[in-house]
Amino acid sequence: MTKNLSYIFRIVAISSLFLVWTPLNAAQYLTYRDGIEEYDRGNLSAAFLTFQRLAEEGDAPSQNALGDMYFLGEGVAQDYAMAARWFLRAANQGVATAQLGLADLYLRGLGVERSDVRAHMWYSLSGLLAEDDDDKHFALEMRNRVARRLSAVKLADARRRACHWWRKYREQPSGPASGGCGLD
Repeated sequence: MTKNLSYIFRIVAISSLFLVWTPLNAAQYLTYRDGIEEYDRGNLSAAFLTFQRLAEEGDAPSQNALGDMYFLGEGVAQDYAMAARWFLRAANQGVATAQLGLADLYLRGLGVERSDVRAHMWYSLSGLLAEDDDDKHFALEMRNRVARRLSAVKLADARRRACHWWRKYREQPSGPASGGCGLD
């Protein structure tokens, strides 16, 4: 009888640990797709929390999604400075749509100090990295519009900054293996 109670006690103890362990550790397996599904269902607060957790762990698509949510004020109070913060993190990992969002913030001076030089830089990089033809075309068109407003010195500065960023990006393990600056 004592042997049976000991066995039952171990089963209950192990089951209890499993029940406690599962909800705590299930969160660590959240994915970007989970955030998208919550967003598509209209559960913006759950989407925000999912993206936030992943973004803080360095997930670039989630960083971009947080930037979008802050920019639009979806699931969180609209905050252009926070949008810029998250767009910058994703942009530095080569997310073209984040670069496009960041360029727009610099162009309009929302959440960041207005800078046509930085807007040109980010539009250039977005145009270089965009996989979608419409995004690429839009980024390059905006870059060209901004370029017309810049002096020769400022345009050269914008190109220099973009090329510097591109060279650093190429050195990252996830960056493209070869290719010139491609921004002229």
